[in-house]
Amino acid sequence: MELTYEQRIRDSYLENARKVAADVYVPLAVAISDLTRAYGEFRNRIDFDQSVAPQGSINRFKGACNNFSTLVADLLARGASAYLTLPLEEELTDFVLFLDASLSAVCVTRKVTLTPAFYGFTTSRIVTGGGAVFSGAASFARAPGVMTSLTSPFIKIRLSVRDQIVSSPLPSREFERRFQVSTINISTLIKEVTLGSRTSPGR
Repeated sequence: MELTYEQRIRDSYLENARKVAADVYVPLAVAISDLTRAYGEFRNRIDFDQSVAPQGSINRFKGACNNFSTLVADLLARGASAYLTLPLEEELTDFVLFLDASLSAVCVTRKVTLTPAFYGFTTSRIVTGGGAVFSGAASFARAPGVMTSLTSPFIKIRLSVRDQIVSSPLPSREFERRFQVSTINISTLIKEVTLGSRTSPGR
């Protein structure tokens, strides 16, 4: 019964979101499509071995990123957050922060979050450069955005570990990976509202 009730609440929430699809979700879909196309053009000019690209290509892609961030900010300023699904709002917020920080990034910066299996307590560290090392507790190097688990050899606490790229130079593989994951997630979450819940991630 509880699951049925939760599903009804979710369906009602999505139905309300669909009422503003033309004003909120369609502009977002167009914006993410434009940004993805702009990155595709930029990517063709990147030398990934050297992590460099022509300055003109960089400037054009920076303009596309700024246009996307501005559109999202304008929508939120007009109250669009009241109709965004929570996963989409969270994904959009994180992605815009990533884009804005990456425009001037000179190295990869990661946010590493450790969550013990008890209490739900979390702790985070911002790590610049490569992998992260937590002395005395655990050491690891993980792919961006991957959730894993480990056990501390000293205190025997099972931890959930999330390593997420929060900024990266534009002509880098790390930026490419985070960009592709985030844009796919955002597009899927938009379609969850416009086309139905069967398109949502994990379904």
